[in-house]
Amino acid sequence: MVLSITAFGFLGTAYAQPLEDVTVTVLEFEKSTISVQFAWNHDDTVSSYDTGCVSCFPNLVENTIHDEIILKNITSLENGLALLYIIAYDDNGEIITAKQIMLDLD
Repeated sequence: MVLSITAFGFLGTAYAQPLEDVTVTVLEFEKSTISVQFAWNHDDTVSSYDTGCVSCFPNLVENTIHDEIILKNITSLENGLALLYIIAYDDNGEIITAKQIMLDLD
């Protein structure tokens, strides 16, 4: 009886997953590099995020506890794609989820 009441209590509640809504906004575009702003939905189970650029030389990684960050000096591969990512971590430093973003700079 207690289990059915508990389960019923959660039916009306919807929880968003970490990094469900990620937006990338180009802030500056200069020659071959750009600055972008990442923003994503807040999640209380996440304690920190790593954001970075795989296509950049050298690769860059930034850590934040906030729901947004600005990355500068983003560069693309020869095909014009910039490969970006966000990784969400819990309090134990375990990965909760990760997203890869491909941004076309051409």
